[in-house]
Amino acid sequence: LLKGSKHKSDRFPFLRELVDELSLHRGRSLVVCGERQPMAVQLLCAAANQLLGNTESTIRYVPSPVLQGQPLGELGDSLDAGAVDLLMTVDVDPLRDLPPDHALSSRLQGAKERVALCQGSGPMASQATWLLPAQHPLERWGDARAQDGTLSFTQPLLEPLGECIAPEELLLLLLEEHPKVGRDWFSAFWTDARIREVGDAASLYECLAQGLVPGSDAAPKAA
Repeated sequence: LLKGSKHKSDRFPFLRELVDELSLHRGRSLVVCGERQPMAVQLLCAAANQLLGNTESTIRYVPSPVLQGQPLGELGDSLDAGAVDLLMTVDVDPLRDLPPDHALSSRLQGAKERVALCQGSGPMASQATWLLPAQHPLERWGDARAQDGTLSFTQPLLEPLGECIAPEELLLLLLEEHPKVGRDWFSAFWTDARIREVGDAASLYECLAQGLVPGSDAAPKAA
């Protein structure tokens, strides 16, 4: 790739043109792959961008906004030992999303009570002893971070169509004696002072108008 090899492939003739184009646009090109690709493919893409001089030019690396939890192996061991009194899933379905080698479906019976907050039917809902209807994202207040760390806010576009609860409100019910709901909890958390701590905006109202918090993206880190 770097030396512009003249090797030709009869099977993949487009590769020659691709290599030439990337070599001619060092520092201005970009090699990407899907987020579901295995780690080996992700590393190859990172190496290709580094060799092409794209790092810090057309691509930069920031810390992942995804929170890292405890290993699922510990949960599986606790379920097998019958040491879990209450297992709660909040707006997720691990039976649908996790690889089958976790064998979580057959181990869930180790939890005495299984509470699932979800928007509809699914594998986890079918095994829950208590099923709570979750609000749709278009019905609730919330926040989220983009891949680059930029903080944005979600605002409801319609009133809840039935008796349901937002994930944040359920967690507040478990943590506080008199929890706020709806916009009250959102405004109580995202005060103007906190907005100024995480970004360049002066107020929550300004961020709601823009749809994001300016200057809240993560600082780059070494690849």
